[in-house]
Amino acid sequence: MLLHPKFFWRRSCFLVFLPFIMTLLQTHLVRAQSVNAYARVTLQDDSLLVISNVDETHDTFEADEQVILIQVQDNTLGSTSNSAAFGGLGSIGAAGLFEVMEVDEVRETDGIPDTLILAVNPSIAFSTGSNARLMVVTYPQLGSPHYTTASSLSAPSWNGHTGGVIAFQVENNLYLEHSISADGAGFRAGDHSANQYQPDDCNNTVYRDSDDSFGEKGEGIHFRTNANYRYARGRMLNGGGGGGSHNGGGGGGSNYTAGGLGGAGWNGSSGCNPSTSGIGGIALSGYISPTRVFMGGGGGGGQMNNSAGTGGGNGGGLIFIKADSILTSSTCNLTLSANGDSAANAGNDGAGGGGGGGSIILEVNGYDVSASCPLVIQANGGDGGDVNSGSVHAGGGGGGQGSILFSSPQPTTNVTAHTLNGTGGCDNTGCDSQADDGSGSDDIGILTGMPSLLADYAIGASIASTNEQVRLEWQLTGEPVQCAYKVQRSRDRANWQVVCEGSTMTGWLNSCEDHNQQGEWYYRVVAYPHPGRTVESAHLMHQAQTAEKLLVKMFPNPAVEQIQLRLAQDFIGECRIYGSDGRMLSKRFIVNTQVVDIDVSDLSPGTYQLMLMTPYTRESHRFIKAQN
Repeated sequence: MLLHPKFFWRRSCFLVFLPFIMTLLQTHLVRAQSVNAYARVTLQDDSLLVISNVDETHDTFEADEQVILIQVQDNTLGSTSNSAAFGGLGSIGAAGLFEVMEVDEVRETDGIPDTLILAVNPSIAFSTGSNARLMVVTYPQLGSPHYTTASSLSAPSWNGHTGGVIAFQVENNLYLEHSISADGAGFRAGDHSANQYQPDDCNNTVYRDSDDSFGEKGEGIHFRTNANYRYARGRMLNGGGGGGSHNGGGGGGSNYTAGGLGGAGWNGSSGCNPSTSGIGGIALSGYISPTRVFMGGGGGGGQMNNSAGTGGGNGGGLIFIKADSILTSSTCNLTLSANGDSAANAGNDGAGGGGGGGSIILEVNGYDVSASCPLVIQANGGDGGDVNSGSVHAGGGGGGQGSILFSSPQPTTNVTAHTLNGTGGCDNTGCDSQADDGSGSDDIGILTGMPSLLADYAIGASIASTNEQVRLEWQLTGEPVQCAYKVQRSRDRANWQVVCEGSTMTGWLNSCEDHNQQGEWYYRVVAYPHPGRTVESAHLMHQAQTAEKLLVKMFPNPAVEQIQLRLAQDFIGECRIYGSDGRMLSKRFIVNTQVVDIDVSDLSPGTYQLMLMTPYTRESHRFIKAQN
């Protein structure tokens, strides 16, 4: 197993083995296929992440380093009726949202991370429910300041908890000498049905079932927990539906555009009319933005009764790259790709649908690519499987195209970008009919000029207050931008009231004053650097304190030798004594005590003021010094 060098430092291996370890790493690093660590987030409470399914094979989670939180799946399923509406979108929820964060602390059990503490709270309301999958992925900075690839990089396959992503950043130039791939690393394909004969009357009325005599649905943006939703014709959001009986083709998975309808089944439309085809996954184009992208949906499996059906193709995964420039030299046939897999061809049974294309996010300012060896960037849908039989059965639907998001204008000099729909499979060797292609015009999934796709914005804030006023000072850091902001207060951190709002620039020091609120209050700053992007500060608590809460009793009064103060709570602050003319006569620091003895034996007889001071409040009490 290849281990990232940071693994050894954090695990404190014996230094005597260090030369051997480094030799081993140098021998194997060229074969590394990933640069990330992955974990499933099972609980998120503000900045605290409880994690499981940790994979640190190629990188480790470390304090003061960045990660990307990605909502891979959420509770998005709409209609659950046994109809063609099954598997449609209910609410998009947080599905597809991602945010770059910094880790403040890593906590471990037996050397394995189980908790991450982020430097600030995520600004996105992520979900960890039973139908959701929230993943955290390391976002390493490679090279200093440039990085040259030493081997081909690829994302590990999504396994239902982690994987499917390759993400890194380079401070300056990324020199590509190898390809980078998330092909087939996205949502998993549905399998073909069990080998089961069905009557020739074509059962086309089952859209969801637990019966594996129907093709299995491809996986999509809703994590499936109900066994009755596993098989049959209905889509699973962007996962293609399985083929119906008998010999229906699986539907294509989808992403930016919808997946294609699978082939009709045995003897084509004359034998199965309406068809028994799996329905293609839904289009997600209306939701893709600089902060929301999706893995490609898995293709649905074909239905078989002659042991010759095939499953669908996996969807494409996710690639996140941030660099000032991407450059190539003499290495040819380079690709950045997140294609959906094509389904295997079938015999005299139903074939599976192609996987939907994945997503590529490129925050890159410029491209310098060799004319002799152009670069291809692609997130294409996979093709549906063909039927290798003289009689008509059912090919698989083509996968929908993925998306490519450029922060710059689309590069065209020696760079080709494509988001192509997958082709529907032929229903027989003569291709007398075929399943549907992925929908929409090719290349409409290419989006350009997307602002700050992977920018790491953060808000540093502080609070100071007296009994009369609360003052917040704060600053937005990150890439240069002017943005709107709001300063808000809340008692329960669920319902917030606006105190101040306006506009600011990155790097400016801002302040907001609020009249004092009695009791315990929380304050936060929320900034909006780009459409669809929200950044939130840590929640700062203000506890208003009153005189009654500080001093319970002062005695004796009048006093001769000393005064004893009894306080309502442990006190941290100063105790000062002032004369009748306002001059300070003494000052004493008090830390964590509720009983304080004050020596007044050196004071002349008369009237004095005793003042208690904290960072939050100050209060004054009169006492009399009696004659000795």
